[in-house]
Amino acid sequence: MERRPGNESLDLIPALKAQFANARASRPFVHMTRMSFRSSEVAGEKWALLPSAAGFVDPLLSTGFPLTLLGVSRIAAIIERDWDTQRFHGHLRAYAGANGS
Repeated sequence: MERRPGNESLDLIPALKAQFANARASRPFVHMTRMSFRSSEVAGEKWALLPSAAGFVDPLLSTGFPLTLLGVSRIAAIIERDWDTQRFHGHLRAYAGANGS
């Protein structure tokens, strides 16, 4: 197999290297920098980020929709129960802690 840029990953797995021995790239190899992130603040006074805005790991293996719906459900419950109470900010801080803040 000729040496081509971007084949370093194939060199690590001989079975894949053999499988792709005759393959030709349809476009040049592109390296993406890190895409994952985590917000430093997830909730504040009367605001909260949904999980997909608070942190992101992998677009291919994402559980974004279920996590977003779970976040909506949690925030709605906090608003419904505690909007005008002393417990509201404490529950928002607990929500932020559950989302990695």
